[in-house]
Formats: sequence, structure tokens, C-alpha cells
Amino acid sequence: MVTDLARRVLKSDFVTVRGEPVTIYKNLIYILLNKPKDFITTVSDEKGRKTVMDIVRKQDRIFPVGRLDRNTTGALLMTNDGDLAYRLTHPSYEVPRVYNVTLDKRIDLEDAKKISQGIDLDDGKTSPCEVLVQPSDRSHVTLELPEGRNREVRRIFESWVMK
Repeated sequence: MVTDLARRVLKSDFVTVRGEPVTIYKNLIYILLNKPKDFITTVSDEKGRKTVMDIVRKQDRIFPVGRLDRNTTGALLMTNDGDLAYRLTHPSYEVPRVYNVTLDKRIDLEDAKKISQGIDLDDGKTSPCEVLVQPSDRSHVTLELPEGRNREVRRIFESWVMK
């Protein structure tokens, strides 16, 4: 039994916790789900709504990396790799999020420029971001955001910029 918390563990050491061996090898799982509309991005929902876990029925414990709104569809990574999830979601790693957005009206290029510079929302100003407007149909926009704030894309386009 080791009681020194500073003890270094070598690859050749045999380590157990409560009698169970600890190994450096894990059975890591990575699932890329095309999340449909009306599914909640959570492991469980106290209101009984459909969750992404109802689609991906794994015996192993996995969880979604980040969130997509109930009404949002798109790529959602699910994994049991906590290190990867942390590196993808923690702001200090500055991993951009890319969203393809279909608007109910055409966006003015001046409004797109304002969004790219950051706009004021109720929880503070958004970070500067890339905004690409499809020239043939200005109701299709691609946003590359440096952070993943709650409902940020939806709130950006619901804000005064689009009014």
C-alpha cells in the first residue's frame, strides 16, 4: 500500500484500487451522431423528453461532448474519453465550433460584419468570429465561433442585428 501521494507510478508497476487493477489502456469509444431535431443533448432528462442516449444505446457509459439545442440538428460527438472532451470544450484550448445556419430571411452584409466583430447579448458581448455568407443565397450562413456559449447562435440571430 502506498500512502505517499507524490509517488510516481511506472508503466511496469502493478496498481490496484480496491482490488481492481488499473491500466493505462482504456476501451475508448467515439461516436459521431447526426443529432435530429427534438432530441435533448443530455444523458438523462427529468421531464421525460427524448435524449441523444435514446438513439445511441450503448452498455458502456458515454456522454455528449458539448450541447446542441433541442431544435438544432448536426454533428454531435459522444465518447467516454474525458480527456478529449475537456480539450474540446474548455475555453483555454480555443477549439472553434462551426455552425451552418439557415435563416428565415437574407442577411445583410453589414449585419454579417457586425456579428463577426462581436455583438452584445444579455450575458455579454460575443467574441469576434468568422461569418461566411453564401453569395448565391444569403439566407445560408456559416459561423465559426471560438466558444460555445448557451444557445449562442440562435441568440445572435434573434438579437437586434437581424431586426
